Amino acid sequence: GELAYRVGLPISVFVIALLAIPLSFVNPRLGSSVNLVIGVLIYFTYSNLNSVVRSWITQEKLSFGVGVWLTHVLVLGLALYMFRKRLTLPRFSFSKLMARYLTREIAGGIMAVLLGFLGLFAFFDLINELDDIGQGGYRLPQAVLYVLLGLPSHIYELMPVAALIGCIYALAQFAQNSEFTAMRAAGMSRQLALRG
Repeated sequence: GELAYRVGLPISVFVIALLAIPLSFVNPRLGSSVNLVIGVLIYFTYSNLNSVVRSWITQEKLSFGVGVWLTHVLVLGLALYMFRKRLTLPRFSFSKLMARYLTREIAGGIMAVLLGFLGLFAFFDLINELDDIGQGGYRLPQAVLYVLLGLPSHIYELMPVAALIGCIYALAQFAQNSEFTAMRAAGMSRQLALRG
């Protein structure tokens, strides 16, 4: 079960980042928050399915080889279906400048969400440690150090949801500011934007 968890998290980051791209489509009549809610619901369903499959692997109801890939393939299939439904992929040239811009904005959105979640988790971890301060030689600097040393494990756990929300946010901002329209008018195809 633990190995399936460790192998599955990097795969889920990739799958969720792909899922965020078609979810970033904004229908002006519905607003941008509808797709964000759908994305969060898909993430929680995906996460819970991963937990169920891990428990099945631990109980030997499902083989490791099938269990590791089962939910990822299902959600990847959903992402591909949404790509097919939302995107037409004509071929045009795409400059490296636009590719760097897209990469920078999406990475910035992911990092902002990740830092926000890390700040929240660090705050709650520190609140949790306040009860133990003063017992023995445990003081506030040790509690802060304990919380800081726990952040890498939180990064590993929070990266999938941060990737989902950050990508949806960044791409929705592109759509809201009509940047996708300007890029398309400049000759960029959606396929090459995704590859860029």
